[in-house]
Amino acid sequence: DLEDLGAYFSEGLVMYARAHEIAKKPELISRWQKLAGGRGVVFNVGMDSGSERMLRNVNKASKIGSRLAENWEAIKKIKQYGAHGHFSVIFGIP
Repeated sequence: DLEDLGAYFSEGLVMYARAHEIAKKPELISRWQKLAGGRGVVFNVGMDSGSERMLRNVNKASKIGSRLAENWEAIKKIKQYGAHGHFSVIFGIP
């Protein structure tokens, strides 16, 4: 556990994350924020598309619900906990 080791990232931290994990476990955002310096944490989340239909068409749909809803929930949680988000989409998929 990084907290037990006394880890601290003074320049901030960039993390790759899945939207459904952020939506499901938002309390982890604050744990990571405590380990990051003044710049805080930037979560790089692959949204892939803003269309549920397109996500299903390219086999990126959620196995547990709406991928689009998970994406939006992740955005809300990242903002709520004061972190930053970098969201990527696949070029050519609306």
